[in-house]
Amino acid sequence: MRKSVIAAVVLAPVSSVWAAEGERPIHVESFLHLGWDDNVTWAANNKVDSFFIREELALSFDKTYDTGFIGLRYRPALDWYENYGKDSKAEWSHSVDLNWYQALSRRFTVGVSETFLVYDRSEVVDSDGVLRQPNYGYKYNTAAATLTALLTPKLRLSGSLRNQLFRYDDEGLAAIHDFDIWSYGLSFGTQVGKTTTVYLDGSIDDISYTKTGERRQVYVPGYREPIIYEVPNRDSKTYFAGLGVEQVFSPNLLGRLRGGYTYKDMEAANQSNDSSPYGEAALTIIPVPTTRLTLAASYSLYQSGLATFASQTRTTFSASLAHDLTARITLSVIGTYFISDYDAENSVGLLDRAGVRDGQENAATVTARASYRLDRNNWLDVGYTYSNFDSDFQTREAIERNRVDVGWRIRL
Repeated sequence: MRKSVIAAVVLAPVSSVWAAEGERPIHVESFLHLGWDDNVTWAANNKVDSFFIREELALSFDKTYDTGFIGLRYRPALDWYENYGKDSKAEWSHSVDLNWYQALSRRFTVGVSETFLVYDRSEVVDSDGVLRQPNYGYKYNTAAATLTALLTPKLRLSGSLRNQLFRYDDEGLAAIHDFDIWSYGLSFGTQVGKTTTVYLDGSIDDISYTKTGERRQVYVPGYREPIIYEVPNRDSKTYFAGLGVEQVFSPNLLGRLRGGYTYKDMEAANQSNDSSPYGEAALTIIPVPTTRLTLAASYSLYQSGLATFASQTRTTFSASLAHDLTARITLSVIGTYFISDYDAENSVGLLDRAGVRDGQENAATVTARASYRLDRNNWLDVGYTYSNFDSDFQTREAIERNRVDVGWRIRL
């Protein structure tokens, strides 16, 4: 991975020349941030605060051709903390995204997307959307392919296939939490009038944990005996069916709503299955050209982040606001709130249901930034991020974190 970063730095001047001359669809941006973090180790007590430096490159390749499009992104980043307890520490992260769209004929198109992430240290809300408290390195990959058929000028049918995998670097966590998910979906959509699209969709998620049944010590929060000696079986299949609508109310107001029902078949939980309605909603408001507000919420059954349970019910809320104060100054605020509800009925079959208690975990993040554009290719900005985590389960400690930074972004 480090060789990739070195290669990216070496190639950056060449890439910038290509972009400037228009000979290659390659773009390079550099982000340098200097800041202060009041809880670098996500600790509940004995917090460690530190000055930090973050350097991130954004390398992209985009090409549109007669029958399709291809886009590739690579974002390596290095975080260096001056104080990490007894010494300084450096952490790497890597993000690779590929998007490819191809028209096979006048009626058939195919799309492929791929995201691969490598982190030296996890955040509270990981890339798979689950609340995970430990600060450990991991790899996450998701790949999807979609085939779409245009049945009539207003009717389309899409089929999709997706795979996800999550791998911890730590052997103990990997044995308990590493998983693979295969997802299969169908969607039938139709345009109603000029501003409304209605679609009917269904999907199946098949999740399997890679070390189920392995003999080792496993911590199970919320159980009367917090340690067991076998990796529990949390494998399941989840079936979704629902109806959605996308509406352009006006150029300044766009909405999306999706709702339906979920049925989850669990291989080895204290109840064999669970079911629940689910819903997603998003609204984008553009009151004036210089302001954009997006609100979103969702509710559904979701994969468990705790070895104690085979499932959770997750509720999320998010909001983002961007405002151009002047032609050079932009202000933005982004907030997210996650609620994970765990029901003792969905505890794993290795545990006595009577010894498990219900519980909830919450996580919130709020980020505010102000950016000043110096010229066509340079920006200065200042930012603040607040994060917290709270849990009803013993030893899953409540934590808070504050980060402030100043940054310089240059487009090469």
